[in-house]
Amino acid sequence: LESVRAARGLADHFSQVETPTLLAATVSILLDLQSQAYVVTQVLPAIPPAQRDLGKWESTLAMTVQGPAEFGRLMRGEWNVTTRQYLMPMLMDVEDPRYPKDPAALIDYHAASHVRVIDASSDASPAGWATHALPSMLSGTSHLSRQSEELVSTFFVGADAWSRGLRRAQSQTAMVQAAFSLMKGEPLPVDPIHGQPYQWDPATRTLSAPATAEFSDIRLEPIVVPR
Repeated sequence: LESVRAARGLADHFSQVETPTLLAATVSILLDLQSQAYVVTQVLPAIPPAQRDLGKWESTLAMTVQGPAEFGRLMRGEWNVTTRQYLMPMLMDVEDPRYPKDPAALIDYHAASHVRVIDASSDASPAGWATHALPSMLSGTSHLSRQSEELVSTFFVGADAWSRGLRRAQSQTAMVQAAFSLMKGEPLPVDPIHGQPYQWDPATRTLSAPATAEFSDIRLEPIVVPR
């Protein structure tokens, strides 16, 4: 328990800060998912059922399924970090031969693009992922200089992939929560994003993602639920 608490504390150092970034949040997510997997596949099977305090282990993992608003929070942090550490320092060097001729337009576009994504990612409910869609962060750049367009494309590389990765992590965490429900003898909940039933094989005690198109592309690993 102490080791898992420490691992979760490390994860929080990356994500529970005033200006989180997508990269730091990815490290945090990986630490959390690895902690969940370690507890379910290694720790709990080694503890006799009568001696397991499932509530304590569950509270230590502190699992929360977050909605798209978490992506909006991360993008707000991205704005603060990229502007302070990259964009503004570059625009201070007016002697750079590649200095954009439209710095004000570049700053305005950079800010407006983040605002659009943050506004589109305001739903705190896990079900919000079912309809979550990011507006294009690279549209409407015809008024920018070539140098500014290149900078914009660099700042927003992979935003869609980051969003999909965060959504996948929520689905994986929800499955671990469902596994705890089974271990506690509670009814098996449905997936909190699409409201679809999980696949449960009581003979092998294998819990799998819903067999629907919404889950076909995220490839969630099945969970063997400890007896």
